[in-house]
Amino acid sequence: MMLAAAALGVALATPAVPTSEASPSTFSLDVSGTTQSVKTGAKGQLSVHIKPAEGYKVNEKGPLSLKLSAKDKVALEKAKLLRKDATGKVTSPEFACGFDAKAQGKDAITVDATFVICDIAGTICEMKKEKVEVAVAITDG
Repeated sequence: MMLAAAALGVALATPAVPTSEASPSTFSLDVSGTTQSVKTGAKGQLSVHIKPAEGYKVNEKGPLSLKLSAKDKVALEKAKLLRKDATGKVTSPEFACGFDAKAQGKDAITVDATFVICDIAGTICEMKKEKVEVAVAITDG
């Protein structure tokens, strides 16, 4: 019993060592091609590119959709984009959606993306649900 207590004391005194480091991101959502400043009454474009990191891909057969929303100053052409709306590589899809600038001020387009990211071999896959907001400034026309 004394030996067990001594062993427990040693175990508690030993600092915790992390078993794994934080894993690097397997993808990014690039919205840099989006129109971020537009005049009232003019059209802009939302651009979303799902960019897998090196050694990864978007699964060609898994779910893939973008749910889009905005407040009151931006009117989106579509509320949802699906795989059939994507351009570019199937494993690194790009999406575009037009919008109208209805009123002067600031707004944001919210993108809720759902997709599956896999390693290139397709042996490890993970469902992703990611949200990103893109600020849009609407100036007087």
